[in-house]
Amino acid sequence: MEVEQSVGVVAAFVTSTEDLCPVAEPTERSELIGVVEAVAEVTVSSAAKQDKFPGAGRLYEEGKHPTEFVVLDEKYEDVGGFSVLKTQASLYKEIWLKYGHIASSQVLTDLYSSQVAVVTEIMTSIEDMNRCHLEEVSSELIDLWEKKIKVAEKLEFNISWLRESLEDIKKIFAGEKKLQDTLVEQVQANAQVFEAEQQLVFANDGLNMAKERLFALETKISPLLKERQNFLTKCGGRLLPFACGKSTSGVISPVLKDEMPIEEPIDNNSKTVPFTGIPASIPRRTRTQTTTISPANEAKRKFSGDSAVVGNGHHSEKKPKTSKDGCEATSQSITGCPMPSRGSLSPEITSTPNAKQLFTEDEILAVLLQQPIITTRELVGKFRSRLNTEEEKLAFSDVMRGICMIHTKADGTRYVILTKK
Repeated sequence: MEVEQSVGVVAAFVTSTEDLCPVAEPTERSELIGVVEAVAEVTVSSAAKQDKFPGAGRLYEEGKHPTEFVVLDEKYEDVGGFSVLKTQASLYKEIWLKYGHIASSQVLTDLYSSQVAVVTEIMTSIEDMNRCHLEEVSSELIDLWEKKIKVAEKLEFNISWLRESLEDIKKIFAGEKKLQDTLVEQVQANAQVFEAEQQLVFANDGLNMAKERLFALETKISPLLKERQNFLTKCGGRLLPFACGKSTSGVISPVLKDEMPIEEPIDNNSKTVPFTGIPASIPRRTRTQTTTISPANEAKRKFSGDSAVVGNGHHSEKKPKTSKDGCEATSQSITGCPMPSRGSLSPEITSTPNAKQLFTEDEILAVLLQQPIITTRELVGKFRSRLNTEEEKLAFSDVMRGICMIHTKADGTRYVILTKK
């Protein structure tokens, strides 16, 4: 408004000058025209700003408010026709030139002092908003600004621009709060990762220690097993090696390397099966070759009566042992006595093949040393591919007699015990 009044004064001055001096000097006239054009440019820019904020730069109530309501003392200063605190005058002048007066001339027209008080409170919030940094803003401070702006909005004051600024501050503050919360979560996550890594290091250390302990125990177990095996071999499973004329509960006496079990000759006329020296617990593939007699041939053997006569003339009451298929079985004599072949009563001398040609002690010893505790089934299973014929089975049995013996437990499980060191 002051600019428009200035333009009006200048225009009136130009008009009066033309009336008084219709013919002016060219130089003076050109200078006067330049001043008018400069003032006109200021007027145009001010008009463009007033499209959005019509009251920008205008006097309060066009400067026509009653003088008795004007509040002016040593604390206040007049800015565009409105009284503001001197400490707020500089900031208020910038707001007035850009957005217009904050107070409205349509409300509280008779309470000018109340308008000055409300504007003073709003200017306090504006000063805080203008001075504070983002990290200094808090929810309580935003709530305080919100309350003061709502009061001004109810009074229809010119603070739409302040509302927009506050909403922007709210958005930035919410984003900043979210950022801070995210940073806190990141710190917590880093702490959890660090703790997990420490636990992983401790777990790896514990795992390595457990592996070392396991290896040490395995190293101790091997000689202890060997010592136990030597004791069992020496004492036959007893604490003392004395047999006292009794058998050692299923433990086979050790057989020397080149020694073969000696069996008594078999009387073909007797059904009594002589003792062969090999317990019945040994698998059939490790026993001496046996001959089965069919029921048809059994009748031919009864030429001497229903029972065999022993040396003292008495009949033997013992019953012959039968195989699983119900046929009687007799052991082949290793001493060279004739033995009926399968399905025939004619004696036939059979010879055991050279065991060392088919199996060696070293390869069987290697298996027994590698697995000190092994059952007969497991040991035979390791050589099953080479035990196809009777000749191979006899050879394997001969080598076994020279280096180990069989121990049968109470549950019937048979274990191979190494006797050769």
